[in-house]
Amino acid sequence: MLRRSVTTWTRLGLPYERARTLYGLGTMYQRKGVREKAVAALDEALTIFNDLGAKTDVGKVLARKDLLTA
Repeated sequence: MLRRSVTTWTRLGLPYERARTLYGLGTMYQRKGVREKAVAALDEALTIFNDLGAKTDVGKVLARKDLLTA
């Protein structure tokens, strides 16, 4: 469901929603222990949030990524 949402937000040209969904996807992968996919989704979300200047969201992604290395 989340992967399909990423595709939909991309097609509709809604980068913020896409990044939030990628963050959720990364969180889901982290909880399932699928580290590589979690990092990929979070990295993509981080890039989009940085591009949009969404500082609060950047902070959330960085905090989530820190949990992956803890």
